[in-house]
Amino acid sequence: RGLARRRPHSRPTRAMAHVVMGYRQDILRTAVACVVLLSTQCCDALVAEGSVQWRANATTIIAKFCYTFNPEQDHRAGTLNLTIHAPAEARHLGLAYMMLFDDEDSSYGDTSSEWLAMSCQERLRHSRNSSPINWGYATQPDGASFHIAIRQKVRPRWWYVALADCSVSANYLQDVQVQFKASMVNDSYGWASEFSTDKRYVLLVVCALACIYSCLVAAQHVASRIIARDAKDDRARGKAAHPFARILVAGISFALGETVCSAMHLARFAQNGVGLPIMQVVAQLMGWSSSFLLASLLLLVSQGKCVSYLMVASDAWKMLRLLGPFSISCFSLELWAEYSLSRNY
Repeated sequence: RGLARRRPHSRPTRAMAHVVMGYRQDILRTAVACVVLLSTQCCDALVAEGSVQWRANATTIIAKFCYTFNPEQDHRAGTLNLTIHAPAEARHLGLAYMMLFDDEDSSYGDTSSEWLAMSCQERLRHSRNSSPINWGYATQPDGASFHIAIRQKVRPRWWYVALADCSVSANYLQDVQVQFKASMVNDSYGWASEFSTDKRYVLLVVCALACIYSCLVAAQHVASRIIARDAKDDRARGKAAHPFARILVAGISFALGETVCSAMHLARFAQNGVGLPIMQVVAQLMGWSSSFLLASLLLLVSQGKCVSYLMVASDAWKMLRLLGPFSISCFSLELWAEYSLSRNY
């Protein structure tokens, strides 16, 4: 009875609008921070680009890629192009190698203590391909380049690109940063040659999801108009369901935006192997927003809000305090995992 006496545009609704505006400003600040974080390193499935701290008698994995297989005569599955740049003081560095490992147990099966305790010469024996690094070339503007054909005939495998220091003595080693750029291609994939085998069809899947979300958004907009009409007719049921419909539309719309931005990034990625990193961050941000809104909606419904009781501004603040820190932490960890060098292992 009390619900029917409330006007559709009551003060709690206006307070909720202020909360939403503040929430949008927080999202904008987070997006700017993400773009700044993204500018520090660019690392993707095909083109891995960055720098490593050169360490004495150490082997550092700088990139990984899942190559397909080729049962034909030459067994050529893909190619690897690697360029290394080093500062002038790197001329005094000792013997170093570029090594390639695959995921077989006899090569790079795991990161156990036994593997970590291996010497450089032992790792050379485990590598599938290796080439010495000429520091004289690496200090030139064009850098030291490696062009390698990947051959395998049984099944797709993960391949790891590593830089290893094999110097006998570390007394002359200096604190230098080595720049690298690794480009990897699956030759037989056609338009998807820039993609790793585990992501070959990801663009098609994202496009299909975008179509599904578009249909859901259109259907939900129709339902929202019906609910808004019931609210104008001063029906208690329509007034309670109106915030529910708005939150649901916002959550699905953010999910649609995520798939559209991801499709744009992946379409560009199929052309140059880098894509649109900013669009990728925006997609992650929209996905995080969608998850937050839908999780909040489920908690509100479990408490009877938007169904048996009207939603008020305090409910929104409660969800923000409850889920906000957890959602932001998850989003930060996702970004860190996406652009951290540790994902190469």
